[in-house]
Amino acid sequence: MLIPRLLLIACGLIQPAWLATIPPARQPIALPDLYEASIAELQAGLDAGHFSSVELVKAYIARIEEVNLKGPALRAVIETNPSAIATAEALDNERRTKGPRSALHGIPILLK
Repeated sequence: MLIPRLLLIACGLIQPAWLATIPPARQPIALPDLYEASIAELQAGLDAGHFSSVELVKAYIARIEEVNLKGPALRAVIETNPSAIATAEALDNERRTKGPRSALHGIPILLK
């Protein structure tokens, strides 16, 4: 009876027992408005796992590129940290293993 069981699994009609042990994939939630989000709102999203620091950094870099270089070409941001994504990844790993260090843990900042 192995063949019919494999056929039922392949067709998705039954679920093997080991499949129930795999955690469901994280459903990404849209990032908050990058202009209006407070640090507390960003931390709440990071704590809840709605997004990661890496995703947040990528969103801010994309926004900087959109406004600074492609759109109105404001050139208000002279330079971004080339290791920002790697740093965000390290902070995400630290958050998972040890928890956040402070209210700014994993939050991108822009100095002017």
